[in-house]
Amino acid sequence: MFFWKRKRKEADRPAWAAAQGGFQATRSRRFIESVLSSLERKKTELMLAQKESQSGPTILLGSTGRHLLIDAPAAWRLRGLGLRIRFKDEARLDCYFDTKIVYIKDEIIYAKAPAELYRLQRRAHPRVEVPGGCHALVAGLAGGAAFPVRNLSAGGMLCCSPSRQLACGMVLENIDLILGLGGAQERSRITIPRGRVVRTFVDRLARRICYGVAFECGIGEEKRLMAYVRDLETG
Repeated sequence: MFFWKRKRKEADRPAWAAAQGGFQATRSRRFIESVLSSLERKKTELMLAQKESQSGPTILLGSTGRHLLIDAPAAWRLRGLGLRIRFKDEARLDCYFDTKIVYIKDEIIYAKAPAELYRLQRRAHPRVEVPGGCHALVAGLAGGAAFPVRNLSAGGMLCCSPSRQLACGMVLENIDLILGLGGAQERSRITIPRGRVVRTFVDRLARRICYGVAFECGIGEEKRLMAYVRDLETG
């Protein structure tokens, strides 16, 4: 009996593997089913994303094992069949599923049940997904390139561009972060003296090149970034 319980407990622990963009991924069917059940039961807020478009909040209505049933967000225009479902877990970590829309009926989106769950890895500095419109201006690049920011911490950011503009190891000087809390609230500017591109990868769903940038900043900039992250976490 003890041996069976130990094996059952070990099976309930998902195996995680490193994935792109600072996320980790699991294909544990048992764990994914438990997450879906929790999302449905607690009516957890979901955001649907396609390329550069993101919906307003919606919920998971149910799961059949083959399909997810999602309440179709109002006034959101679908752009193809690929779909990313974003949410925060109980530890407030950013998570997502990638899936495909099968059909839509009676304002319900039927999507394929996901085979993989992605969760943001815990780091020394907590990271958050930032609202749309936040971007980084990098001095010295042609045209003063603006890079949309996806997630951010006091130690770095994940940003992207439609074509490759940065390479691993590149040093960036005077990075101006234009940040907001969403909606029509006033945006703030935080200037990071120096950063280094530590990784790049292709997000095929969004058709974007993504860059992980590690910051080298002073105490003042780090405190402002930490305050911004806290505001997003508690907002």
